[in-house]
Amino acid sequence: MQMKSELTRLQTEQSYYQILEQQNQQLMMYAHDAKKHLAAIQALNDDPQIGNYITALSQQLADYSRNCHSGNKLLDVIIHKYAVDCKMRGIRFEYDVKVCSLSQLDDIDLVAILGNLMDNAVAAAEDSTEKTVSLNTVHRNSYSVIILTNSCDTPPKQSGNRLLSTKSDTQAHGFGLKSVKKAIQKYQGDYEWNYDMDAKQFTITVMVADKC
Repeated sequence: MQMKSELTRLQTEQSYYQILEQQNQQLMMYAHDAKKHLAAIQALNDDPQIGNYITALSQQLADYSRNCHSGNKLLDVIIHKYAVDCKMRGIRFEYDVKVCSLSQLDDIDLVAILGNLMDNAVAAAEDSTEKTVSLNTVHRNSYSVIILTNSCDTPPKQSGNRLLSTKSDTQAHGFGLKSVKKAIQKYQGDYEWNYDMDAKQFTITVMVADKC
């Protein structure tokens, strides 16, 4: 029943990301047109104060337009969602996914893997001193590799090499990594993690085959 509930949650999140993608496309079109209108107004303007105001607005639109363009629309939407989330929480979020867009993953698997990992990373980073999250994807041999690092002031709870939930209600939680593991097994994948005591950083590395 708990795994069925997790599947329902993932399907709901997948629908949510599809809605976000439609909204983002509309906003990007608006930003594109608005920049052209501002440029036209700037050309007609001869007031320095108004010119500075238009320049500031144009820069804000340019910052919005510099969204993630990995070649995988769902990956772009997921990253944009967490970029906004991290900004609201005061977390510095850096990412580089242009080399490897994880396009071989089914949408629901990408949501399961990246959504669960990012949720954990953001929660830990928010409670840390440094408040940083870094996401990178690379190719290694015939595998796509996700490398996710976040600041974390305290070592993770573990049993052997298995991570344990830090939430008080362990009966209701702890299914995130199980969902990740189930998804990556479809792609002959695996994951490993480590915690750097000196840097106070937690890193999880996920490997999935480029082709099933």
